[in-house]
Amino acid sequence: MSNRLNSFKNNVLAGIMFLLPLCAILVLAGKVFLALFTFGNRLTEKLGLHSILGATGASVLVVVFLVVLCYLAGFLVRFSVFAHWRNKLDDLLAFWLPPYRIYREMALKKLSGQKELLPYQSACWLKADGHCWQPAFVMEKYADGRYLVFIPTAGNVGEGSLLVCPPENVVLAENTSLKAFHNSYDAMGIGMPAPPPIQA
Repeated sequence: MSNRLNSFKNNVLAGIMFLLPLCAILVLAGKVFLALFTFGNRLTEKLGLHSILGATGASVLVVVFLVVLCYLAGFLVRFSVFAHWRNKLDDLLAFWLPPYRIYREMALKKLSGQKELLPYQSACWLKADGHCWQPAFVMEKYADGRYLVFIPTAGNVGEGSLLVCPPENVVLAENTSLKAFHNSYDAMGIGMPAPPPIQA
């Protein structure tokens, strides 16, 4: 029984991954749900399920419909034609809508239960104009000692700019949790650890 349940779950997840680009095209999931809800409402009235399922009948029908749709789409992924079509659409969306790639990765991680792997080597403080610190992340350290540093956009850690900095302008935040630093950057600096004092 557990094998069948796992197989069903994996198939539904594969269907969701297959349908993810299509949902991005529709953009507003609320409008889709509203349309399905209206359809479900009419269907429950025609089938006489209002008396059996009550006022929530349409919602139940919509949820069942979506699960069945995702399950069937999971089978389509197994055919190379559909998988190729889905990958093409996925690449096209990632090209024209750059944030889509970030949200797709987030959805994949959440659905697969994986822990988010951060691409940074460490958190750091970058000297800016000699009087203040810029929180950033070290992506790589070059053989000559310079650092490749990523400065995210506050509130959207998936976007930002890259700088190559001399080692004297970078102070590693070694005692800081990388995940906590990342989360505080994403939360517009809330919970950001205190930077080291500026040496005169």
